[in-house]
Formats: sequence, structure tokens, C-alpha cells
Amino acid sequence: KKLTIILITASFGKTSIKNFLYTLLKDDFKVYKTPKSVNTFMGIIRDINENLNETFDIYIAEAGARNQGDIQEITKLLEPQICIIGEIGNAHLEYFKNIENTRKTKLEALNSKKLKKAFLHTSTQKSENELISLYDQKILKVNTSLEGINFDLLLNNEKHSFKSIILGSFNAQNLCACILCASFLGLNLEKIKTQILKIKPVKHRLEVLSKKPKFIIDDGFNGNFKGMSESYRLCKTYKGRKILITPGI
Repeated sequence: KKLTIILITASFGKTSIKNFLYTLLKDDFKVYKTPKSVNTFMGIIRDINENLNETFDIYIAEAGARNQGDIQEITKLLEPQICIIGEIGNAHLEYFKNIENTRKTKLEALNSKKLKKAFLHTSTQKSENELISLYDQKILKVNTSLEGINFDLLLNNEKHSFKSIILGSFNAQNLCACILCASFLGLNLEKIKTQILKIKPVKHRLEVLSKKPKFIIDDGFNGNFKGMSESYRLCKTYKGRKILITPGI
């Protein structure tokens, strides 16, 4: 009865946001998240029946979609108090035909009867109000390298700096959504900064496999143009011979 449910959906980045948020919260709450890339209606039902129990404080659920109404169905099932809607882009156009259909489907997450707070990317084309916070607008500056990212964030009208070993400038946005959510749930800034340093990359998503004698990055799961372009830009900064293995976009 006291379970807080957080629903995460986006065109891409859902699994990363889910895992980042879990790391931020797990030391202060008993948190359960949907495993791996489980994000369908039936997959979530099975996961709840088999793995979720009454001892958990927070349930983080990733929601995917192939048709309009898919997110609505998951939202009606879970009735989340918090939702995070990440960037809307040209993913899964074979199902949605155009980006507007994608946007409408992802925004179905806002239909929860118990919704208390929503953290949205500006690509949702929604406006800020008491319920909605546009998280990527809070980022002031991002510096990225093969060592990680540093970024400044506007939180409660004050500038704060954060550091992470995660690669990719777009992950500053993903982390920002998690920071705002964790702050909303009561974590103080110092604890959030400490936890961010513990966050590791999701497997096959700009994951550094080794630095010596060869610097090897595994970005095998990445399939969207924006994310892949960022991985190429990062590789360009490496001082030495570079080999790229890719199936294409």
C-alpha cells in the first residue's frame, strides 16, 4: 500500500535511466527495478507476480511500446506516482510511422490517476508547471571526455556541479532526470553526488571494457543516430589508432 512506483519511458535511454536511478536510490530505500530490458505489459505483469513483494519501498518500471495505447495499458496497471519521459526521437518508426505518434504514445504515461510528479525531456513538447519539470532545461554546461562527464545543473534555483565516470554527453541529461527524481524523493545533494560516482555504465552502452593495453569501448546495443554519433565523437578524441566495428545505423 505504501509502494512508490516510478514509470520510465522514452524513445531511447530508458534502461540507462532506470539503472542510474536505481543506483542513486538503493542505499536509502529498498528498491526493485524491472530486470534487463523487460518493458512490455505482459513482461511487467510476470515480473510483479514473480519478484515484487511487500518489503519494497520503490518499484522502478521501464515501459516500452510498439503501438499507440501500449503505455496507457501499462500506466493503468501500475498507476505510478512519478513518471520520467525521456527523449522522443526517430526510433521504432516501423511501428509508429511518425514522431508525433511516438510522442502521443509516450505521453500516455501522464494519465496515471496517482501521478504526483513528472520529469520530462523538452522533446515531449510539454510546458513546465507544478506537476511537470523539464529536466534537460536544468543543465547549464557539460564537459565530456573518455574519462567521463562533468556537468552543472540548476536545482532549486542554485547551480550545482556533478561528476560521473559514465561516457557520453547525452548521459548528462539521463543523470539529470535521475537527480531531480532522487531530490524529489528526499535525498540530499551530497548523497546524490556520492551515489553518482558509483554509477557504472549499462552493459553494451558506451561501456569501457579496458583502457590498457588497448582502449576498448563496447557500444553494441546503441542503435539510434544521436547516441552513435556521440560515440564516434568520443572515439575521435582518442590519441592513437582507432578501429570502429559497427553494423551501421
